Amino acid sequence: MRAERLFQIFLFLYLLLGLINLDTLPVVWNDEVQNLDPAVQHLQTGNWVSWLWPNPGATEQFASYPPFIHHWHRLMLVFLPLNPFWVRLPFLLITCLSLWSLFQILKRTDSQAYLALGLTLLFAWDRSVFEISRSVRVEPLAMALVMAYAWGPPSVLIRSFLLCLLPTCHLLLAPLALVMFIFEGIKHPKLQDRALLLSPALGIGLYLLYHYNWDISNAYRQMSYQIAKHSASTTSNGLHELLHTYKQAPVQALFFLVALLGLTYRQIRLRQHNFWLYALGLYLLTLSSAQPLHRYWPMAWLLLSLALAPLLIHAPKWLLGLGALALINGAGLYAARHFSALADRPARLSRPALAWLEQQLQSAPEGSLITGSALAAYAAYQNPNLEYGMPDYLQTFQQPRKAIKEVYVLDFGTRHRGPDTLSLPPCVCLGTYQTAPAQTIAGFQNWPGESYQSMKLYRLKNPNDWVKLMPEAHP
Repeated sequence: MRAERLFQIFLFLYLLLGLINLDTLPVVWNDEVQNLDPAVQHLQTGNWVSWLWPNPGATEQFASYPPFIHHWHRLMLVFLPLNPFWVRLPFLLITCLSLWSLFQILKRTDSQAYLALGLTLLFAWDRSVFEISRSVRVEPLAMALVMAYAWGPPSVLIRSFLLCLLPTCHLLLAPLALVMFIFEGIKHPKLQDRALLLSPALGIGLYLLYHYNWDISNAYRQMSYQIAKHSASTTSNGLHELLHTYKQAPVQALFFLVALLGLTYRQIRLRQHNFWLYALGLYLLTLSSAQPLHRYWPMAWLLLSLALAPLLIHAPKWLLGLGALALINGAGLYAARHFSALADRPARLSRPALAWLEQQLQSAPEGSLITGSALAAYAAYQNPNLEYGMPDYLQTFQQPRKAIKEVYVLDFGTRHRGPDTLSLPPCVCLGTYQTAPAQTIAGFQNWPGESYQSMKLYRLKNPNDWVKLMPEAHP
């Protein structure tokens, strides 16, 4: 069977499984609602604000994170409903489009079609890549911009626009975008071309100033706070997360390391310029200044894939063999994650869980606060009487505002560490969410994961006790 047909089958199955488990893998989590919240607040109030970020000033003018993903969400909310499935759908579609683009780019280099297919599958089945593809973080959008640039649009204006958007996705991409921007300037010495190159930078820069109400100091203060939270000085948690991610994918991690060392050795020995290897090296150097979180690695895998593309046909057999083992490792993990989600589907579906939660909160008075599981954010977005507060950052509600009349706590369900593991102030349990028994799929029913099964909703007897829920109240 031709490589193109095999890729089409793969992409169809990738999309199909992604759609089936879009609402269940993962369950609603913190980063999802944090990135969504500024867009929802703008939709509902007309202001870019958020109470889910602890950064100073975020409740007055949100500038805690580069704005691309928030503008993306705001645009999607014009056309799509505000629930987990529809919020996640564009990210899955963008990921599939990026995989198609990667295969086409790899195929048109010196690589054989089957080698291009293998490298695309290796990228798609990498643990960090397929976990992040539905997570409603900015990485799929940033990778799509890089893929569009790698495709080689003929217009200098378009290439410049794509590069200038990268820093608006994530600050870690700013050095990479700057160097690639300078490279474009070197390639195009004509004054007219350089004017076209600079125009998107000026346009986006002016828009950012307008977006931040011309207050650079506020943006600097919030961004600095965010950088400090994720700097290399706080590496232990990130390193633990990265090692935990790849302890089940050791062959994939080994292939990445061996391929990177091989490319570097070839670069030094043969002095052949490899643009994408330079880009990868710069990105890894930038990454060394931040926590080594697994969610930062999909971009590294993408740049490695682009760097490897013209050299695959000359790769030694042992490296191809290692790549084949990494493919098996990745395919097994990918299948395990999806089949475990299918086995636990009734307990993972957000729609019935949200319906139960919304019914429980129908009588919530105006000025109510709910905290706990991130699922509660979606319920609060549909109820004008409710506001959601993230458990780790409840201190934002200490600022002068309306009095809090009722406080609800939604625990995190099974296999989650949530408020129920803390010493809650005196409270009343309003209900427990129960689902139909999970289907039995041999070998997957006990796979580690999260669900909404046995999720409990509490109401504090004294609303003023909400301050006891803040992290500093539980040393």
